Amino acid sequence: MRRSHDALTTAAVSIDKETGATHLRHHVTADGYYRGRKIK
Repeated sequence: MRRSHDALTTAAVSIDKETGATHLRHHVTADGYYRGRKIK
């Protein structure tokens, strides 16, 4: 049976304002920034 609703979707990616790094939405960047602020 064909299941058209099981298609893969692309992940929502954001670009950090401070570093310009790409990251998943609502996640901390590899450098430790979240919403332009450095997290411990």
